[in-house]
This record gives sequence, structure tokens and C-alpha cells, in this order.
Amino acid sequence: MFKLRCAKKEEYDFLYNLLDSTIKKYYVETFGSWD
Repeated sequence: MFKLRCAKKEEYDFLYNLLDSTIKKYYVETFGSWD
């Protein structure tokens, strides 16, 4: 079981880098750019 919570400000860089390294390729292939 897990519980969702709001991200803490100090976690933003980690979460952005996680998205960038896992989803960016597919996002760019679908939408054309990563803003």
C-alpha cells in the first residue's frame, strides 16, 4: 500500500531529472519538443 503526498521543494530537482531521464524521449517523439 502507498500514500500520495505533495512533493517537497527539495525534491523537485530529483523528480525533474527522473522525468527527464525516463519520459523525455517519448514526450519529444509524441509532441515534438520538451519545454
